[in-house]
Amino acid sequence: MQDAAAAFGLPDPDDETTIRALIAEPGYAAAMRHLLERFLAIHDGWLVRKMFADESRFFISIYAMWLHATFDPAAPGSGLTLSRLVRECTALGIMAHGRVEAQVAVLRRAGRLLDAPAGPDRRLRRLVPSPALEAEFRERLRLHLETLEMLRPGRGYLQRFKADPAFFWAFQRQRGAMLRAAPIARVRVPKLAAMTAIDGGYLVMVALMLGLASPLRPGDVVFRPGDEAARLSLPRSQLMRILERLEEAGLIKNQPRLVQVLPEAVQTMAAFQAVRLLRHDVFCAGAMAERRR
Repeated sequence: MQDAAAAFGLPDPDDETTIRALIAEPGYAAAMRHLLERFLAIHDGWLVRKMFADESRFFISIYAMWLHATFDPAAPGSGLTLSRLVRECTALGIMAHGRVEAQVAVLRRAGRLLDAPAGPDRRLRRLVPSPALEAEFRERLRLHLETLEMLRPGRGYLQRFKADPAFFWAFQRQRGAMLRAAPIARVRVPKLAAMTAIDGGYLVMVALMLGLASPLRPGDVVFRPGDEAARLSLPRSQLMRILERLEEAGLIKNQPRLVQVLPEAVQTMAAFQAVRLLRHDVFCAGAMAERRR
């Protein structure tokens, strides 16, 4: 992704110095809070949590959107098919063949992936994202563009997103192509795995971060498991397992009615949000360039 960023005059989004510089900017804490608040708002409900529960599952949806965006009616084998999706996702090395197929089955049962109308070659079974999945991804992109606008006003991404429906699909093409050569986030931010490798873990960490006076300062958060489980659409037993996992990873200290969010958690979340925003900056620059061509 470094070469792509340089082509648009942007810094490498995976460079440690670049990441730290963004976190140190005066407006970063407010931007990060906005991103986390909007993330929590749109990830309400059991189904959405299942779709985006961990990084591996989310990548399946990302790559499904990317492959669909590359469909060319003149090239019958293009676009989103199960075999192409499995091949792309397993190449990442974060999910086995069987798990990819299982998650695709979940997305199909949930009405997020649909069968495309049959083409001339009946052997090719193409899939398409449903309007619901597209709407969810549009909302995710919007919240990132809102946050980027807070930190990088004048880029024009949010305005283009609102005015040009095709910009969304240009973004999906750029993101999918660039992510194939980029390190996955949990490799770039190692402690992230403790949150993303368990169903609902990242969601709980976001809720904890929003309980802090500032997302960039460690501290204590009043956290009643029963109430939070209901709010996050998690079984209470699962929420307790998540807290145990986060504590084992050195991210929190779980106490009765109180959770202490430790510096490691704050640093991990701040770095992860910075990587996401810096990468979105590059993806959007690519999408803008594509739409100008």
